[in-house]
Amino acid sequence: MKALLMLGLAAAAVVVLCGTALAHDHWHHYHVRAEVRHEMREAMREARDAVRDAQGEAAQASREARIAARDAYRDSVRDAVRDARRAFRDSMREVRQAARDAYRSW
Repeated sequence: MKALLMLGLAAAAVVVLCGTALAHDHWHHYHVRAEVRHEMREAMREARDAVRDAQGEAAQASREARIAARDAYRDSVRDAVRDARRAFRDSMREVRQAARDAYRSW
């Protein structure tokens, strides 16, 4: 009887210890999963922030490129008009000089 009682106590101790070990293991896995979940959410948040920042920087760079292209076009048109005016002025000066020379030689 005493041996049976000891065997029952030993079985109860084994069941309790196994349950405690399983509960501890479950608790540990729960915390590990929660930590992984939090890290994953933080990584996704950082990725979204990085994408948003990159889009803002790309929009700013595009805006600056458009402004630079517009300014370069304006400068090239301005230079072309200035060159055309100079050429016209030079040709008119040559016409006046040729007319003056023709009048003097007549």
